[in-house]
Amino acid sequence: MKKLMSLILVGTMCLGMFACGTTNNEQQSGSEKDTTVAESSENVADTAATEESTSTLLCDEPTTLIVYGNWSESPTTEDDQMVHDKILELTNVDLVRVGSGDYYNQRATYLSSGEQIDLMLESCWWATDLIAQGAYQDVTDYVEEYAPNFYTMMDPSYHSFVKWDGKYYGIGGTAEMNLYGLWVNKTMLDEAGVAVPETIEDLENVCAKLLEKDPECYPIVANWTWLQREYESSFTEAYVDWYDDETGLLKVDFEMPGYLDFITAVKEWYKSGYLASFCEPGSWDNDKFTTALMTGKCAFVSYNCQGFLDLADQIASQPEYVYVEAFAGDEGQRGFEPRPSIPYFYAVPSSSENAELAIKFLNWAMTEDARRLMNHGIEGVHYNIDDNGYLVKTDAYDNYTKCYNLCNVFLSELEEEPATDNAKVTEELLAEYGMNTYFGKNDAYGVNMNLASIPQDIRDKQASDKTAVTEIIAKYMWTDEVDLAAVEKAIADYSENNSEYTKLRTEIYKNCLELLGVTTDDIRAGLEKK
Repeated sequence: MKKLMSLILVGTMCLGMFACGTTNNEQQSGSEKDTTVAESSENVADTAATEESTSTLLCDEPTTLIVYGNWSESPTTEDDQMVHDKILELTNVDLVRVGSGDYYNQRATYLSSGEQIDLMLESCWWATDLIAQGAYQDVTDYVEEYAPNFYTMMDPSYHSFVKWDGKYYGIGGTAEMNLYGLWVNKTMLDEAGVAVPETIEDLENVCAKLLEKDPECYPIVANWTWLQREYESSFTEAYVDWYDDETGLLKVDFEMPGYLDFITAVKEWYKSGYLASFCEPGSWDNDKFTTALMTGKCAFVSYNCQGFLDLADQIASQPEYVYVEAFAGDEGQRGFEPRPSIPYFYAVPSSSENAELAIKFLNWAMTEDARRLMNHGIEGVHYNIDDNGYLVKTDAYDNYTKCYNLCNVFLSELEEEPATDNAKVTEELLAEYGMNTYFGKNDAYGVNMNLASIPQDIRDKQASDKTAVTEIIAKYMWTDEVDLAAVEKAIADYSENNSEYTKLRTEIYKNCLELLGVTTDDIRAGLEKK
């Protein structure tokens, strides 16, 4: 792979010799091409690999390239400026980051104003409507000619998520999967003389014994999101936002069979002290969570897979935490909800006059040297590399705010030496639970789910009604203000009043699956519960 990347780097430098002024008219049109995208990418890569160059300059004269994303403007420190100047030196691109505190609203403002933005951070899920409105331009020819690294780095199965009607409007993207996992403090359980539970009933019995031994301990620690993603499927027959088997409709979590059993159980855990008091949504605080974890008195900890492993590395005298499967429900159902990160890419707005340069720059940004520079700063200044190839930070490392890392859309291969074998553990967990590194049949949420095609009044009512139901559920779970009957009525009213939205949303989702050649059975197989 490294040999291949080195060949690609050579080709990229050669392609960079082209001037910025090439126009679409100078290139072969997409309709004249009789090769597939895959064949085209192979030809580009082969050609690039055989040419030589001594420069990574992407254009003849320094040219400003304006990038919009949901992060701060740049530069903000002297070290940021150093990285900016290095990028300019290497590429002749004066990279300007336009920041935003209200990304989505300001994004729409920029796009409608016609103000020049050359690269816009965009969601692969929500770009469809904007593309239909003409907000982004077709850059297929540029991608096929100037982006061999994109074809090399991104698996072909990922390309369908950044193409519309067979055309590219930008490139890039992240293909990460988030796995929300459950860890057991084995040391704590051993001292209490109890075994790791396998069922929800076992869990409740163990929690009671833990509190009996130490009333100050925290048997279950998880915020509301983690509780849903890791315990809900032990009660219900479906994952969040999954199909109701009886109706065939894509419904929200509180409409799922078994959901009332789930929230009733959690309410009892909270009242019995099994669930830590600070886990109530209104009082949750990450600092409280970290403090509780540092005491070594947290028994069952739910967290994002990699996030917990990283956190555990930072805590001294960490007790022995063992990763376990979700606990089985009454009928043996169990399973975590694998939730893919929203895949982003950089689209080229129609207002940009630098479309060719924008694609060239993204292609350069995918090289190993570029990713190191934008993610970690300058070697010898912000970091060094040890004999094992790991990153060693210098005192200046934190002075660089990473405002040029393209929002982690392009991930760096350079890593710090792990304190544990967390990387291996994470890889094994992802493999064990049937998830890969690309969006495909495991994506349970669809792609380009153009909810904007649903009438605004229907969407507004659904959003308002959903909020109202979740507020009633919260009052039931964390207070005694409402009873279960009130929750049941609120859910029934929601289902009746938003049936049209549910049907339209399901139709959109099914259409997305059909375009991808994926069936609901494929997805169920990919998300098979353990």
